[in-house]
Amino acid sequence: MKQHKFEIILFFTVFLIHAITNLNYKAIVQSIGNDERVTMVGAATLAGLDWSDIVKNAKYYGIGYTVLMAPMFLITDNPFVIYQGMLLYNAILYAISAVLCFRLMRKLCGKPEGTKENVYCLLFSIASVFMPIKFVFIINEHMLTFLNWVLLTLLVKVAELFSENRKRESVKYVAVMFVLMLYALVVHTRGVTFWIAVAIVLFVLFLMHRLRIRYWLVGIAGAVGGYVLMQNVVKLIQRVVWNNDGSTML
Repeated sequence: MKQHKFEIILFFTVFLIHAITNLNYKAIVQSIGNDERVTMVGAATLAGLDWSDIVKNAKYYGIGYTVLMAPMFLITDNPFVIYQGMLLYNAILYAISAVLCFRLMRKLCGKPEGTKENVYCLLFSIASVFMPIKFVFIINEHMLTFLNWVLLTLLVKVAELFSENRKRESVKYVAVMFVLMLYALVVHTRGVTFWIAVAIVLFVLFLMHRLRIRYWLVGIAGAVGGYVLMQNVVKLIQRVVWNNDGSTML
């Protein structure tokens, strides 16, 4: 019960710090200008708005994160409210990330029950999610940061199940990671780094625990097929939304 109390305190502390900080930035779009406007295209397009003039000469930005913000364009046409509402998405992602970090810290510390040790874990978790300095901007890196913590949490869980010889139970967690990595490819082109990192960790786990060859084949086939599929999805998005062949990407 004590752990859950710390997690609730942590979540709302990080969320409120972000939300209050966001309100100090009252411009519609901040200092990174066109980068933000183009990133918002996903939300605007899904909401039925025509932002073709904004993207016609712009590089491709992944739309996986901002499409989740489309409701903000449907709720109101007030640009300040829309922008501040979108910034709250960042606040939620970092608040959840802090909780995931806290849980991992407690595992590393042997799941301490003492208040002092839990406070140390809580403070470390708050500090860890404030390292990105652009949390007051609408950019895809926020979702990438969040996916980092989620995938790390899942990898730790899979490693624990392997060490306890409960490999069958790990399948569902690997499947969730696979779906998240597919999603990462439409968030940002750097989503490919998740594939590399997860592949390395799973390769080591498979090798250490001597998994049968069929698991290797299924994993490789799924990874290659999924990656190729999502690359075609990205190209489709570029043609439909950006109206280019993907020659300009970011």
